[in-house]
Amino acid sequence: MRLRLAAALTLLLPLVAACDREATTAKWRERQMAADPPALWSVEVLGSNARPVQICADSLVLNGLAAPLPDAPDAYCVRRDRAPETVASHASVCQLGSIEYQVAVTVTGDTASAFDAAMRATTPRRPGEAVEQTRRFKRLGACPEGWAIGDRTDQTGALVKARPQ
Repeated sequence: MRLRLAAALTLLLPLVAACDREATTAKWRERQMAADPPALWSVEVLGSNARPVQICADSLVLNGLAAPLPDAPDAYCVRRDRAPETVASHASVCQLGSIEYQVAVTVTGDTASAFDAAMRATTPRRPGEAVEQTRRFKRLGACPEGWAIGDRTDQTGALVKARPQ
């Protein structure tokens, strides 16, 4: 009898939890925020006329931002190797359209507060040519109230939600 009751409860609990999906999602978000609290970062492309943007980032988002790859207005360079798991200097390979790039990223500074990530991308198709960009990251503090991980400002300062409502 106890075994049947335990089995029934085991089957029913996921159904009950699914009924309140928003509460479940909020609970997981809360746990994630406690384990890896996000921070508000300023990201500036050095040598560019573009204004810095701000982004609410946890460690996963920050690691991706600090590993820049070349891109085009309508396409991204698709990584052909594994992304780095931490903010650190590294080399990788990606493909943009039919062109393969070798990308070297050099990270300098304190990755907990302020650092630069300098990218240099080359391709065997164009020896001697390189695409270079340096991004400067500065931790500004906690994310503003109501911001979720991935929320950011655009270059005009307007808020862009990671997941539109």
